[in-house]
Amino acid sequence: NQDTYWLYTPSWIQNTVTLPLVNSKQPSILANSLYRWQLNASTQITFNRDGGQSEDQKRQFIGEYASSMKNILLSRTEEERETWLTNQYHDKVTSLSEPEFDVINLSEMAPQLVINSRAKIKPFLDSSANLEYEENDAWLIDELNSMRLQNKHYDEHFTGLKLHTEYLYDTNGIWKITRTPPMLNFKHNFGSLRRQIELTPSKKLIVTTDIEIPEQQIKKNQLEAFNRFLDLLKQESMIRFNGQLLKTSHKSKT
Repeated sequence: NQDTYWLYTPSWIQNTVTLPLVNSKQPSILANSLYRWQLNASTQITFNRDGGQSEDQKRQFIGEYASSMKNILLSRTEEERETWLTNQYHDKVTSLSEPEFDVINLSEMAPQLVINSRAKIKPFLDSSANLEYEENDAWLIDELNSMRLQNKHYDEHFTGLKLHTEYLYDTNGIWKITRTPPMLNFKHNFGSLRRQIELTPSKKLIVTTDIEIPEQQIKKNQLEAFNRFLDLLKQESMIRFNGQLLKTSHKSKT
């Protein structure tokens, strides 16, 4: 398998029979990964005085997820890849910008695939008033949407999700952050969500979220409960915070 790093087992062969070529060995089942879908996403947002934003984003796909993304991107020409990534960004993040992308390790046998993007987001905030800001953790909600179980009649195998997202907000001297999102530590039989909040000495806000839902068999009578669990996690995808307009920025605006 040319797309999967050698330390990872390709997803299509997991849970099948394996026979090590060693004396006295017996056939056994090749174990599934605990987390088939592993993604780290970090986003740095700087607010601009015109009410827009500058955004730098890095998505790091790991193991089988890296293999899946490589397969998607390598099947396209360079122009088609740019179009596919742009359409995905517009659909999942925002249509208020035309991002530029760098794809790292696409043609290499590497354990990770990295997609970097840079974007200038068009003005949508009033930088002469106090800040009331909210946005969805875009890649978190996208992953949870894709994990929803559609079957209603049989037990189903969930392949596992491990997601880490980080947002760094720099209000760029326009606002002083006065209210931050809540910290969360939610644990369930199906998995967990943890959100941490940091306001740095330089007045930047860092919001990190970790979701872990290990590989597991979902019984028929648990299917609806599992989807409700995903819905509950999605409700916490919203990031909200407030900021007080700084007088210096107000004077420069007027």
